[in-house]
Amino acid sequence: MPLPVEPLYSLETVAQLVPSSPDAIKRWSARHRDRLSPPLYRWWHGQRRRLYTASDVRVMRDAVVSTTLWPETARKRRKRAEAEARALEAERPAAGAP
Repeated sequence: MPLPVEPLYSLETVAQLVPSSPDAIKRWSARHRDRLSPPLYRWWHGQRRRLYTASDVRVMRDAVVSTTLWPETARKRRKRAEAEARALEAERPAAGAP
């Protein structure tokens, strides 16, 4: 069920979800502002703080957490996942079999 309003996250929460540091999130969002939604701000204790939408968090996570940084590890994980999927497929009885 879709939510009526997209959830908003503070910088500290986004840093935990991505995972990265708050400073790296600030720098990344400044460099890639065209990939993010328009900024939303909220005043907390006399300071303006940026709030990030859930889609912004997904975009940042896809860009920062990359499988191309460690391609050999990503290939090993893919091979292992494919082997596990084949093993599960072989264990399942064929459709229509008694």
